[in-house]
Amino acid sequence: MLLSEAMAKFDLARQTEVEESTLALYTYTFNKLLAYLGDVEIEAIRTDDLRKWRAQVAASPGRRKSPPEEGKKPESLSVYTLHRDIRQIKTFFKWCIDEEILKRNPAARLGLPKLPRGEPPKAISDEDLERMIVAALAAITERPETSDGRTRKHHQGLKPYPYERDYAMVRFLAESGCRVGGLAGLHWVDLDLGAKEGTVCEKGNVSRMVSYGKETVAALEAWQSVQPHYSRHVEFVFSSERGALSTSGLYQILHRLAVRAGVGGRHNPHSFRHALARRLLKNHADMGTVSELLGHSDIDTTHKFYARWSKAELAKRHHQYGGTLD
Repeated sequence: MLLSEAMAKFDLARQTEVEESTLALYTYTFNKLLAYLGDVEIEAIRTDDLRKWRAQVAASPGRRKSPPEEGKKPESLSVYTLHRDIRQIKTFFKWCIDEEILKRNPAARLGLPKLPRGEPPKAISDEDLERMIVAALAAITERPETSDGRTRKHHQGLKPYPYERDYAMVRFLAESGCRVGGLAGLHWVDLDLGAKEGTVCEKGNVSRMVSYGKETVAALEAWQSVQPHYSRHVEFVFSSERGALSTSGLYQILHRLAVRAGVGGRHNPHSFRHALARRLLKNHADMGTVSELLGHSDIDTTHKFYARWSKAELAKRHHQYGGTLD
């Protein structure tokens, strides 16, 4: 069987198991491997071939939005991107073994690069989160005009801007820790506002329960009461005139709100998820509880990517938990 044929079978098998964005990343990585090895017989691939491919990928420049400045070398590929690429190739060959396409796994001994330790937290800061919540709430009353004039009622056929939606969205993100895909696909029937609970469907079409507080319930109810004035697609919690908000639309809303609030740090949807994890850990939640609340299948993921502290925070925790003899 040719390498491309095995990859096509893998893609078909995973289509209902993972999100489209994840499949797109696999395709991107597979194309890099195909470009290096060629469309060879998959049985002919050896561990050394994959190690040479790994070295070539590691030496390649990272993707940039603009060309490097004159006289400067292009940035090398991120170790996180390299780690992801190798992990995906290892997953693919293991799948080939499970599906009896291969009897020997050439990627079994393909090592992963070590990820740097002591990376700064990826969460939106507590101060910036507060600024965005305050700005979103204030906008409901003030109705500031957006760049496209959306607050001018029916001016040039445009409807006013739904600030109630944005406020509810920011609060829900901050307290539920849901992924952006779960937020975009959320329906009102998925929420039990009385119990302050809901069900989100996220990576790999896996559903999990999320919780939120009474202020978020009030924000959601306020948005639901006016939603028909802004959108016909009232089955979705976060919708626009066109339908459910896309992930890119959610990013744009948060960016506009961050600009209005004067937030220059992290403010993407995933940073809210990281912020929830940090709040839970700061309030002495155990790692297992945090892992369950975030919907992680592996507690190591929670520890590796979410339990991150700045140097100042580590020094404070060292003193707080009896590290010093003072």
